[in-house]
Amino acid sequence: MAALYHATGAYAKAEPLYQRALKILEKVLGPEHPMVARVLANLAINALDAGKKSDAVAIMIKAQRAEVTSLSNILSFASDPSDWRISQCAILTRCRPRSARGLT
Repeated sequence: MAALYHATGAYAKAEPLYQRALKILEKVLGPEHPMVARVLANLAINALDAGKKSDAVAIMIKAQRAEVTSLSNILSFASDPSDWRISQCAILTRCRPRSARGLT
């Protein structure tokens, strides 16, 4: 619903919905989960489009930190270069669209 409000320019209506989703996901998945990073990025874009540039920058920095931590966690189990192929596969699987993963 937040994305729909954002798409129609109702940024003030979208913001509390993004905030609610963020709070739920942080509680359930933790603050450094990739889905949390995605919601933060969406919230930042909403803030930017609403004319709140300084808020958008601060939120996007938080989103980037969450994404970097998430990727570091994925790569950390592959300290041996022979295991990197597994890590790259995990990253690629996470980044591919649902339909490309056979999860339609």
